[in-house]
Amino acid sequence: RWLALPDGTTLGPKPDAAETWELPEGAVLIKHFEVGGRRLETRFLVRRAERWQGYLYRWNASQTDAVLTDGRETGEYVAEGVRRTWEFPSRADCDACHTPEAGGALGLRTVQLNRWVSYGGQEFPQLEALARAGYAELSAPSSALPAWKPEARTVLDVNCAMCHLPGGRGNARIDLLAATPLPQTGVCDVAPGQGDFGLGEAARIVAPGAPERSVLLARMRQRGEGQMPPLASNVADERSADRVRRWIEGLEGCAD
Repeated sequence: RWLALPDGTTLGPKPDAAETWELPEGAVLIKHFEVGGRRLETRFLVRRAERWQGYLYRWNASQTDAVLTDGRETGEYVAEGVRRTWEFPSRADCDACHTPEAGGALGLRTVQLNRWVSYGGQEFPQLEALARAGYAELSAPSSALPAWKPEARTVLDVNCAMCHLPGGRGNARIDLLAATPLPQTGVCDVAPGQGDFGLGEAARIVAPGAPERSVLLARMRQRGEGQMPPLASNVADERSADRVRRWIEGLEGCAD
């Protein structure tokens, strides 16, 4: 991943539910995908005056060039001896997740940035390192800012909350931001409104202590119709799903 800012500009926090950081017009975020030493795609997210705009480049088989795509495409790659399908999102797909409600630039959030990194031969919280390098402005010491721990609510925030947050575009009226108290998320011991996913009348979005009745977990493990996230994923993230499973198993109720 790379971050490019126009000369003389910095990024800074803005007060919104997702704790995103504001980037100046002309800023570019770059995300590069490689599997087994083979380049697959490179994505650019550009801050325009009115909104964020995504661009996707698909690398050729000889790895010498990448071509700008428009519509959704698919390709194949081999990883660990298994041939898999890779989905190249369309520009409209970029807009589906990088919404104004979610802050546009999904990864540039206080809780995702405020982790320890090496800078100038020393270890600093990443936000402090960015500030020292001239990329960011901090209104408070980075030690006073929140940072995530690797737990289930973090998984749901990163993978789901861009659509499922207050004012978001998800069909289900739920709030999966990690900072939202569990009783206010609209998922705990709540019957699903978008289908029971084959789990029957006992199905809940999250059934405390019962992962087998939890639609949220079933959708994470499903690939195809009804899967979550709904696009750009052909292989279930079992490590994250298992983290959510263990969290649900440990819930004794809906108290935060």
